[in-house]
Amino acid sequence: MRILMFADYPHGSMIKGPSVHTLALAEGLRDREDIELCIVDFKGRSAKRESLRVADNIQVNIVPVQFPLTYYNILTGYRAYANEINSFKPDLVHFFDSHQVNALRRTGQIPHVLTVHGHFFNEHGLVSQSLKRRLSRSTYFKESFSGLERADNLILLSRYSSNEVHPYTRARHHFLSQPILNEIYALPRNVDPSTVLSVGNIARVKGTDRLVEAHAFFPKGTRTLIAGSIRDKTFYNELTRTIEKQNIEGIHFLGALERSGIYHALSTASVVACPSRLENMPYALLEALAAGIPCVSFDVGGIGEFLTDGVNGFLPGDQQGFVKAITTLIEDEPLRHKMSNNARISVQGNRSGPVCEELAKIYREILN
Repeated sequence: MRILMFADYPHGSMIKGPSVHTLALAEGLRDREDIELCIVDFKGRSAKRESLRVADNIQVNIVPVQFPLTYYNILTGYRAYANEINSFKPDLVHFFDSHQVNALRRTGQIPHVLTVHGHFFNEHGLVSQSLKRRLSRSTYFKESFSGLERADNLILLSRYSSNEVHPYTRARHHFLSQPILNEIYALPRNVDPSTVLSVGNIARVKGTDRLVEAHAFFPKGTRTLIAGSIRDKTFYNELTRTIEKQNIEGIHFLGALERSGIYHALSTASVVACPSRLENMPYALLEALAAGIPCVSFDVGGIGEFLTDGVNGFLPGDQQGFVKAITTLIEDEPLRHKMSNNARISVQGNRSGPVCEELAKIYREILN
């Protein structure tokens, strides 16, 4: 099978959730005799056009574009996507953003699949905001929904995302676990019981304010590390003013970290907290579980599908319960140790090998 995958690939930039997903797929599919994979990543115009051979059966094409990518797609009628498809001549195309499916207008109806990675509506709202006046929100949503409706096959990472997109598509649904890199499972740990870690962009939807509020009630001496880029500068300024005004100590904003920084933070954390108001299948929590770290999260999106309350973490229903759960894990070492073991066990099926075996089956089903 010749598979063309349009996906974020970490090359000379921070490795974020979607690109870690791509790395894990490349790890699980490498050296398979039945699959030849070409990953195409469109980057900003400052990038250098490159073709990388990352395994005997996997190549990565880095393709620079002149404008913000989504604006460029609509402006040029997805010409760049069509060029890559026509050049590689794949048996199947794997898309990772719904608007990309519209490239098929230029190439004809060929077998394809679309992975819905995050929370569909929120994700596209954030992207359209970042484009500012280049592209209106309504234009972007129209293009995104057009691609979703056009898709013949969807790969969904949670039942939650299936329910979310169901009213807008007639595509066949395939379910796939979020793949996790094997190295996460073997991450060395030197736990500091007083360290709480949260990984995610700084934005209201990510609930960073909830974590700041909760920190004031954690045991004295607790360090709360918040790793992630500042998505909403106004919101971040509000948080820092609150911290300063209330003289809150022990909160550290780490900024956007490379993988080495994320691994270092994971190696010491006793608990990973997710205060988000909206999520689908957050990679940060799955990585934490694979590293053997109990997680505490509000029960939103698809989180309850892999985080079991009282087993590998806690799913509190309110702010008071959020504080209590984190405090319990900080103070109760036997419970933390037990949940740590449960955490690793709970995501063994997310290793890249087994997940990609399932992905290969999905590819074969579509082609047959």
